[in-house]
Amino acid sequence: MDSINAPWIRKEAIYARAEALLDKHGLGDDPVEADYILETVFGAEIVVAEDLFRTTSVHAFVAGGCKQVFVDYETTVRDPAWYNYSLAHEVGHLVLHPQVFEAATHKTRAEFDAFRRKIGQDTYSKLEQQAHLFAGALIAPAQLLERTADEVIATVRSHGIELTPMLDVDWPIIFREIGRRLNVNDRTIAYRMEDLGIYRKYI
Repeated sequence: MDSINAPWIRKEAIYARAEALLDKHGLGDDPVEADYILETVFGAEIVVAEDLFRTTSVHAFVAGGCKQVFVDYETTVRDPAWYNYSLAHEVGHLVLHPQVFEAATHKTRAEFDAFRRKIGQDTYSKLEQQAHLFAGALIAPAQLLERTADEVIATVRSHGIELTPMLDVDWPIIFREIGRRLNVNDRTIAYRMEDLGIYRKYI
């Protein structure tokens, strides 16, 4: 594979691509399961791999040719929300970077490590940052996220709890509950609520 230049994609364009994928397939009104999208929309095989994170420091990766996605076994069995996010991240690569991964040839974790070295840290980091943004938009779409947040906040306020801007007080519990309902990790929920301005409407 020749050296590549990672495409520069605006954050708003990344979000739009995620929303378009959901709209096209009638998804996003209910919690989004990334494994369903990989298998049904892209026809990719999900391969559960022992010790993937321990040996590569990644929870999942798209194999060259885009026909398989490898995911860490421990992530699969221990953390459903992180499993969902990890696969959503790989959906991001399939949507945003098909020219990179279709041309690649890596099929094993050792070959994946060689692929990362070959494209270089700067390029790999750019691809990863874009896929992270896509993953959050895919599994925590704006309208579903805001509707779920409204429900959780209403429950909190019904118990006489007044919310403050202090993120380290009540908000971690709220982010976890929203994440539990959507099968999304709380870090992604916190980022999306701040990034979209949803968090500010409650304080």
